[in-house]
Amino acid sequence: RTANVAAHGFANLFVLDKKDLNDILVHYPESQKVLARKGRKLMKAKGKAAPVKDEGEKKKGLAMFGQKPPTPKMMRAFGGFGKGGLLDKLRVCVMI
Repeated sequence: RTANVAAHGFANLFVLDKKDLNDILVHYPESQKVLARKGRKLMKAKGKAAPVKDEGEKKKGLAMFGQKPPTPKMMRAFGGFGKGGLLDKLRVCVMI
């Protein structure tokens, strides 16, 4: 995640990754409970995720993204992605 930070005076900004957070929460069990409660509340608000049909997809993490949308008709009509297609010509025009 990213966030915008604004300070009215001097401030130290620290970046905390998941491993560091878990290491610190061992020493602050009350904060761990509050975060867990908030997480459960957010998950309930979002609703349950759709069940994964294939275990192979679940392991790869592809189930999160769903199916890729089809290529727009306009892109297919004007030459697609190969060398010499419209996209390459447009790239050359933009670079010049």
